[in-house]
Amino acid sequence: MRFRSEHRLRSARYVALALLFTLVLAGALTHSAANAPTAGAATSVDRALDRMAKKRQISKRRAKRAKKLYKNARVLRKKLGRKARSKKKRAQLRVRRRAMNAQIRQVESLARRGKLNSSRLTPVFGTLQQNTRWFKSNGARPNGTDRRFRGSRIIFQYFSGRGWQFHPLSNFSKLNAIWTVDDPASRRAQRAYAKELIRWGAKRGDALVWEYYFPYAGSPAPFISSISQGSAIQGLARVAYRMNNKAIMRAAKRGLIPFNTPAPRGLRVKRDGGYHYLGYSGTKKQIILNMFVQSVNAVRDYALIADDKDGRVLYKKGLAAANKVSPHFDTGSWSLYSLRGPKSSLHYHRLTITFLTALCRSSKEDRICRTRDKFQRYLDKR
Repeated sequence: MRFRSEHRLRSARYVALALLFTLVLAGALTHSAANAPTAGAATSVDRALDRMAKKRQISKRRAKRAKKLYKNARVLRKKLGRKARSKKKRAQLRVRRRAMNAQIRQVESLARRGKLNSSRLTPVFGTLQQNTRWFKSNGARPNGTDRRFRGSRIIFQYFSGRGWQFHPLSNFSKLNAIWTVDDPASRRAQRAYAKELIRWGAKRGDALVWEYYFPYAGSPAPFISSISQGSAIQGLARVAYRMNNKAIMRAAKRGLIPFNTPAPRGLRVKRDGGYHYLGYSGTKKQIILNMFVQSVNAVRDYALIADDKDGRVLYKKGLAAANKVSPHFDTGSWSLYSLRGPKSSLHYHRLTITFLTALCRSSKEDRICRTRDKFQRYLDKR
């Protein structure tokens, strides 16, 4: 299966789709309250870093730098706890301290549970560093705000109570969007962005994954998502093919592995005559149609570009499950957001139609196409 011109999406259509992508997790990944610091938390972080350095998994210099970033964050949290004269100032300080406390707790929780390893140092301490810099003199931003910080292409998203979080979906949606422009400047940007994102990936055995570092809906941190992981292998494969870059293509291939790895370590759940790919790797019983369908689309795109046999198999397995289960999301008047769950919001209903349309065109499966047509009629009647 070779890369064909029909696979290329129009630039305007893809940019619009990338903007919709950010809604999927921006609205869904709401924060939970951060707990107070636990005794010995700082020791657990230092011990984890010392242990990695002793085993030569990281250099002593890198361990020392991570300790310094962690210490700076704790110092700032303490400063933000100072008293202020005005009620407004006290409220601002509480917001900033709460976000920093959540950031510090993320690092401490990973260390305490033995999840702080060498491959996670870049995203975990990179995120902590950016938040420390930000909250030193800045306050909250609207929930769902995306931004980049000086010196990096990485996109962070703001979550109330949790501060700026590394957001894989926003990043790989952006990579896919800039891929639609093919000129020398854009090519350089695509290659540099892809390489930086690879550095922000974490290892799970042979797999390369892009993780979320806070818990949501039963998925403890760190968890992965089929829609962001799919966008990752799709975007990396596109850039690798264009640049004839074997290293980036290898990263894309490693990014496919979670689709053939059982959840929660991976994304795969065997059911409905094929494979379901989970929107949240820690919630095996929650099948979210828009995330699942789009991940099947992304696996197909990857398989086409990379001419990957494993990718073709995983696409067919995902398609079989999607074909069987998609009609069960039809209420007779609207779509369900998740299987046996609540109805979709207008945004998610439209998003589901967009993803089903792409899968219908590529697969020509009657059930998928009929479900898409029904969902579109429900929307037209509004």
